[in-house]
Amino acid sequence: MKTRHHYKIRAYRVERGLSLRELAAMVGIGRMEMTKIDAGERLIDATLQAALSEALGVDPKELDYALIPARKGG
Repeated sequence: MKTRHHYKIRAYRVERGLSLRELAAMVGIGRMEMTKIDAGERLIDATLQAALSEALGVDPKELDYALIPARKGG
C-alpha cells in the first residue's frame, strides 16, 4: 500500500540529483529495496529514517510519514 506522501523521498532524491542506485549505496541497502521505498511500497524503520535523512540532507521528521507504525502495548 502506497503512503499518502510517498513522493517526498523521491522528490528529495531527484532534487539532489541522486539515482536510486546512488541513494541506496549511501544508506547501505539494495537498489530494489530503495525502489520500493521510493515508490511508497515499503515503510522504513528508525535506523533507515536516520540514514535517509542524513543522505538527503533533511530533518528526520520530514520522513516520519514513511515510518513503520510502532506496535501498541509492547
